[in-house]
Amino acid sequence: MTDLEHKLDEMVELVYAKLLDKINETNLTDDTIKTKDEDILTYGFIGDNLDSGICEVFDEHGYIYKDLREGHLVEELIICQLPFLSLPRLAQLLAVNEEERIILEHLNHDKNIILLKSGLPLLNRINNRHLRIKYQGYVNELSRLGIKIQDRVSQNQFKDIKISSSERLPIKKLITYEDVQKMDFPSNTLVVNPKVIITALAQDYLKTKQIKIERRV
Repeated sequence: MTDLEHKLDEMVELVYAKLLDKINETNLTDDTIKTKDEDILTYGFIGDNLDSGICEVFDEHGYIYKDLREGHLVEELIICQLPFLSLPRLAQLLAVNEEERIILEHLNHDKNIILLKSGLPLLNRINNRHLRIKYQGYVNELSRLGIKIQDRVSQNQFKDIKISSSERLPIKKLITYEDVQKMDFPSNTLVVNPKVIITALAQDYLKTKQIKIERRV
């Protein structure tokens, strides 16, 4: 490719990007934003004692963190801490606070919910046999509802192959030469949504770097 062709491609990319930004400013609705969010793998958590290692594991697999207080539904909901009184209420599908409402909403939408055993500290402190049986019954009921009770987040439970967060671009309609220049590709793969447009100049750059393009929802 000559210098002139390269400059022409850069001009085309710039004009295309500007037009696309203008269209998005006028036509983008809340519904389309929600659809975009559904195209990526997301996680969130409930409780204050989250192990930072859990976040690192999700990030390594290409998951994006979402703040549940902003009303997001996520693919993977991690419960790090669950008060004792929440157990009987959730077992009866009742919610009296925001955290319980979030859990039931994720159950209703068939999202993956993991309750870490470390979030149930009372289980090892109950000496009364009848109370322990009652308590364990509530835990078992949550399991029957679809909540997974686990010691930790398992590596083999993730959807998709392992993807570095740096290799998964934010959901956008156009990827330019400038975009791919800023990225790292540890596994020599760029994972994008099937609807994304990759400009010719960006494709040429990826080809010279021997980076594969994989389109996946």
